[in-house]
Amino acid sequence: MTAAGAWEIALELARQARAGKPVAMAVMALVAAMLLVTSMTILSWMLASRDALCAVQGHVTILGEPIASGEVMFNPGDGAPGQRRSALIAGGAYSLPLARGLLRNQKYVVEIRAMRPTGRLYRSQGQEVDELEQFLPSRFNTASELEARPTSTRYQLDYDLSP
Repeated sequence: MTAAGAWEIALELARQARAGKPVAMAVMALVAAMLLVTSMTILSWMLASRDALCAVQGHVTILGEPIASGEVMFNPGDGAPGQRRSALIAGGAYSLPLARGLLRNQKYVVEIRAMRPTGRLYRSQGQEVDELEQFLPSRFNTASELEARPTSTRYQLDYDLSP
């Protein structure tokens, strides 16, 4: 249901309540309370989170060479609130815009994944496709030792990995 639809229902209930229908009055009060709580919750979240988020960008290299393609994932650490965020690596660079940003001053466990061709081919949907393998050690992804704690609205976070 859209907000406009909810308001239409509320207006109809108000008309019925003015006509003296007691059920309509009770339902109208309930709907009004729900709309007020929802609106206040959304407004407070928007105001608080706007200042608490930060955009993150950086470069990922391995032994000084840019990783051609992959993914950087930020997982809230130590049971902290927040959502997992991820950004694609292209040409060694990644960017996470403010709208999808990380919470400031919160610890994140960082996972970096990168794929490369194995040199083997397989058939998929009638075409030959390069087989890919994840080539970074697990200490950079599934058993990550990498952490981040962004502290400013724009945060530069570079990783030079060595296997």
